[in-house]
Amino acid sequence: MNSNLANIINNSKSLQLLNAYESESDEDEKLSTSSTKRALNDLPDDIPVKRNKLEKLPLPSFVIETEKIREYEDDPSLHGGRIRNFPHERGNWATYIYLPYKGNEYFSQLVDGVADICLPITKLEIVNDFHISLTKTVILKYHWIESFVSTVRTKLNANCLKRFQLFFNSMEVYTNEEKTRTFLGLNINSGYDQLCDAVQIFNECLKEFKLNSFYEDPSFHISILWCVGDKKNELNGILHEINNFVTNFMDKNSDTDWTIEVNHFICKTGNKQFIF
Repeated sequence: MNSNLANIINNSKSLQLLNAYESESDEDEKLSTSSTKRALNDLPDDIPVKRNKLEKLPLPSFVIETEKIREYEDDPSLHGGRIRNFPHERGNWATYIYLPYKGNEYFSQLVDGVADICLPITKLEIVNDFHISLTKTVILKYHWIESFVSTVRTKLNANCLKRFQLFFNSMEVYTNEEKTRTFLGLNINSGYDQLCDAVQIFNECLKEFKLNSFYEDPSFHISILWCVGDKKNELNGILHEINNFVTNFMDKNSDTDWTIEVNHFICKTGNKQFIF
């Protein structure tokens, strides 16, 4: 073999190596074609080409889960037809402050009786967790949670709220702001001023984080029953009958303690709860 022919062969090998390197670093998609793979496979064994780089590495599991969260689509059929008020986005935590209420066996009978009266109008579902909302449901970024909870705790301690009692005695029909759900709620008619004092404190905290305040002239209540859609007019048509039942039931069971002892508040943000 003369020297010119040897140079041509060596130059050809060098060009093949250069092409393989450039394709590996800049054009991964082209490496996946069969013609390019054949060209690399034809190279001598002593040429250090990393063929394992031709195959794409699998995505880490946390990246896959993140993509699942981003691609999440709400399915109302999975939760009784309810529609989310906020889009499901990674890092957004639905947050609100409330007073919990457990009720008792007589309270359960009261709820069942009201539901029976409403059956000719619509079937109502019992609320999973009885409570009195003291803020709207707002969105907190994850990195705000600790600071927000600390702010609420500090302001409550500074204002030295005393324990108090609540009492309810009448029903009212409510809808959410989007008119996608209707509720029947028991109105609070004793302890209203103390609840307003608490709401003012929470509004100050919300304002610091540029979040929406609670309603002006709020109607504090315990939602007990709900249905999908706007059924306010239909249920208002039998509200007098409902309230007569509530009054008679409470009078009949007057030995039952219908008061609510207020000795703590709860902030729920996502799946976390903080007690004040």
